[in-house]
Order: sequence, then C-alpha cells, then structure tokens
Amino acid sequence: MAKNKRFEVIEHTADIGIKVHGNNVPELFENTALGMFSLLTDLKKIKPELKFEINVDGSDREDLLANWLNDLVYLHTSKGIVLCEFNVTSYRKIKNRSRQFSLTAELAGQKMDFDRTPMRFEIKAATRHELSVAKEVGGYSTRVIFDI
Repeated sequence: MAKNKRFEVIEHTADIGIKVHGNNVPELFENTALGMFSLLTDLKKIKPELKFEINVDGSDREDLLANWLNDLVYLHTSKGIVLCEFNVTSYRKIKNRSRQFSLTAELAGQKMDFDRTPMRFEIKAATRHELSVAKEVGGYSTRVIFDI
C-alpha cells in the first residue's frame, strides 16, 4: 500500500475489511475509523455538525483497536450518527492495570439522513479475526475485518 494512502478495502468471504496505514498509533486509529465509516456511506456529504468525546481502554493495542471501532459502531447505531472526523487527543500506555492502553478522541459527524447519504450496508462489529497492529518501516499498519 502506498504510504500516502490511509486505507484500502479488502475482500473477505461474506464480510468486508480494510487495510490501514498510519505514521503513528493515534493516526492508525483515526485512519481505521475513517475507513470503517467510508464503507458505510459517502463521507464527502457528511458535515461535522455534532461533536463527541470518547474514552476507550484495552489490554493491548489490538484489544484497544477493536474496542475503539466497536464503540464507534455503537455510537453510530444507538444515536443514528455518521461520523466523519476522528482526532485521537490522548494515547497512552497505562502501568499496573489490567487495561494496558487508553485513548481519548474527539469525534464529529451528523445525524443519519438516508435521503442525502444512503447507507451502503450495516456494520455489526469489528471482528478480532486476524486483527493485528504491526510496526513497520515508516509507521504502523493493521488489517480489520468487519461483520456485516
């Protein structure tokens, strides 16, 4: 994948996935969220009218990534929000806790408007199938499969 490309869609039997790159872990998480919501609808038509803050913990980077994405799916489905901006404001390793990693992020989006921005399909969850956060030359990468 080209380094300037944030994510690309990958085919998976009965599901869909994305392969994502980021220069650092917070950017990887932002790009993964952007990729996930880009699967749902055309984000160019979404306005950042509503603001949210979210805090997520995880036992490792993979657990944190799955929890992050699934919390975003929950926000989307429970509040009817399509998110288009993701800004990780804090990412840290926590010592002496069962949850080893934590992040805080600011999010923006709008209420779903099916006439203006039809949904392509529904994501039920980010799976942990083959989920990994890998350090590579120039940053980090991940591959996430979504249950649709």
